[in-house]
Amino acid sequence: MKPPLLQSGRNLRGIVEAAYRLDGGEPEWLERVAQATDRAIEGAFGTVAFSYRVLPGGHLRISQPVPAGGRRDLAKVAADMHAQPIPAIVARMYVGGTTVASAVHDFGASGDAAAMARVEWALKKTGAGDFLGVLVGDPTGNGCVISLAIRERRTIPPAVERVWARVTTHLAAGMRLRRAAERTEAVVTPGGRIEHAEGSAKPADAREALRRAAMDIDRARVVFGRGDPGEALEIWRGLVFGRWSMVDRFDADGRRYFIARRNDPQVRDPRSLTARERQVAAYVALGRSTKLIGYALGLSESAVATHVSAILAKLRVRSRAELAALLSRLGGT
Repeated sequence: MKPPLLQSGRNLRGIVEAAYRLDGGEPEWLERVAQATDRAIEGAFGTVAFSYRVLPGGHLRISQPVPAGGRRDLAKVAADMHAQPIPAIVARMYVGGTTVASAVHDFGASGDAAAMARVEWALKKTGAGDFLGVLVGDPTGNGCVISLAIRERRTIPPAVERVWARVTTHLAAGMRLRRAAERTEAVVTPGGRIEHAEGSAKPADAREALRRAAMDIDRARVVFGRGDPGEALEIWRGLVFGRWSMVDRFDADGRRYFIARRNDPQVRDPRSLTARERQVAAYVALGRSTKLIGYALGLSESAVATHVSAILAKLRVRSRAELAALLSRLGGT
């Protein structure tokens, strides 16, 4: 089996930029990110995207799949495959922290004969050798999937999965921005000049973080163009200061700037946790590592580790696994 290849850093940059394009409705947003992802995977011959929400009891509610990349019949196949979600697959792929998956491998690894039969039906129906799924989970309980039909079965090396984990962080941030009321707290030029700041963006340390973030995004775009997506994604973080997403805008005379929109995940309170602890706990429940939680929230790994220790102590659990089980019972995500 060949590994899936990322064609270029520039193509991955296209996915991140599509995540923060907020014009149009959700179907238009899904189509844009599906088209950008289709261009980033070698051998894809049809792509669909849909949003989802995990419901109690391992059920899944999905939106109408939106096709991109030439094979519009794949939208109906994706809808049929999810018409009766299988709890073992929902737990493994939509709740368990997966960010990029092979349908043949991951459905087969579930040990569920019905799941594997459904995959084999879809492969025969479409002529695909496998389906790659980019799964975008979020602590708010919402997410989306970008599913690509490919000619040959592929393995997913850890290095590739690490890159996609960061890409999906930006897609999740874009989904939150689309669904939330606009809360602009700062305007920053690409050169890092703060044109406006209000609310939690006014303190000096917040303004400095926003200034650096604006310059880092343009630096990351250059690094993407050199074909180094890993380094570029490390520069372009999921959130700034744990609070803001940076969105490109142009004013009437063509001048470009970033607006900083408040976009930290809003999650329900499992007992006595602070707002930041609730966010960290929700990412732990999604199976995210300390490093990836820090990336998603714009925090240092040491800060995340400190929050995790406090969460375990407050909720009187001994491990991340126990925490995830407790949050599942409480409906904390």
